[in-house]
Amino acid sequence: NDLQNKSTYYYTLSFSYVSQHSNDTLFFALTYPYTYTELNQFLQELEKDPNRSTTFRRRTLCYTLAGNQCDVLTITSFAGDQDELRERKAI
Repeated sequence: NDLQNKSTYYYTLSFSYVSQHSNDTLFFALTYPYTYTELNQFLQELEKDPNRSTTFRRRTLCYTLAGNQCDVLTITSFAGDQDELRERKAI
C-alpha cells in the first residue's frame, strides 16, 4: 500500500510577541506559500473575468529590485462620475 510507505512531515511555527501598548489588539495571520507566478496568474484571471473586472483594477506602482512588477489593486464600484471617483479616499 503506497499510503503506508509515504512519510508525512509536520512543521510548527512558534514565536512570541510583546506588545508595546497594553490596550492594543493584535492579529497574526499565516498562509501557505504562494509564489509570485501564482499571484500573477490569479490576478490575470480576475482581469479576464467580466463580473469581477467591473470592480477590480490593477496598475503598476513600481518594480522591485529583482525586476518584479509591484501592483496597486483597486477594488471599488467604478460606476458614476469619474471626477467623483478620483476624489474618493483610499484605505
